[in-house]
Amino acid sequence: LLNPVQVVDLSKMSPEALAECFKTVPNLRVIVCGGDGTVGWILTVLEKVFPPGTMPPVAIVPLGTGNDLARVLRWGSGDADADDLPHLISEIQHASIETLDRWKVSIRRQLPRGLGRLSRTTSFLMNNYFSVGIDAQMALNFHTTRNEYPELLKSQLINKVYYALLGAKDTLFDKLKRAVRQECVLGTNVQVELDGRALALPDGFEALLISNIRSYVGGVDLWGDDAERPSLKDDGRFEAVAILSTMEVGARVVGLLGSGTAFKLGQGSNLRVRLLKALPIQIDGEPTMLSAGSEITIAFGSRVRMLAKRLVRESESESEADSEYD
Repeated sequence: LLNPVQVVDLSKMSPEALAECFKTVPNLRVIVCGGDGTVGWILTVLEKVFPPGTMPPVAIVPLGTGNDLARVLRWGSGDADADDLPHLISEIQHASIETLDRWKVSIRRQLPRGLGRLSRTTSFLMNNYFSVGIDAQMALNFHTTRNEYPELLKSQLINKVYYALLGAKDTLFDKLKRAVRQECVLGTNVQVELDGRALALPDGFEALLISNIRSYVGGVDLWGDDAERPSLKDDGRFEAVAILSTMEVGARVVGLLGSGTAFKLGQGSNLRVRLLKALPIQIDGEPTMLSAGSEITIAFGSRVRMLAKRLVRESESESEADSEYD
């Protein structure tokens, strides 16, 4: 299907080297086989290697747990079979090009030093979503367990069921819920500004989610259809929602509930969050714990070209795509 020189095992070779080799090849298309974290890594590499406006479009073969970006680009949830590869390569060859906003997430951490405090700022690029609160704690617990027992969490289905149980346990076991919520409930423990305006946050909410795409933790759409405020992945805006129940999120992950909506806080292009106590956060499913006093800002980073699987109704225009890449 592909010449071996076109394929790189990311565990054995740097993607930068391959990108440099193909930098001058016309009509180049890149296929990333992996989860959301791998896709984000390769996009960052390509943006560094290729001059502005020349970066090739990227297709995704989903091999992760959530595969949220692959879902919105219609490449599926990660259930592709090896026998389907010839058909998949053909679909990528004739895929349509869509654009995707990437958001710069800057984190200023407070670091204790003697009697004073220092700060350190690190930056990341977000493709899918950012969150702070109990859902980030769920992600942190999941990653901790997967690192400790990797042989138990190799299956996508098992991963999703386990993730759902992390949300359900807070409801099923009251004592545990109270203990977890004391650590992670947001309430007055965060200050949030959206486009320079202080947000009025709902009582009792458990997590704040900033979403760039309509897929969260494996296909959950918390924004829903909104004719007046549509959620688009390339409009220079993100969606801010408050998650009221991790039990509901867990049920949606395994398909026990439909997509539905959360409490919509609004859309914007700049966000500032200040943590008044230590809280967990996650960026595209990668979690960490931040100390009290940390500040997070989100602003537009860049816009990249992605390959999306063509819809059936687009089949009439496939011949035009064929001629473009002949």
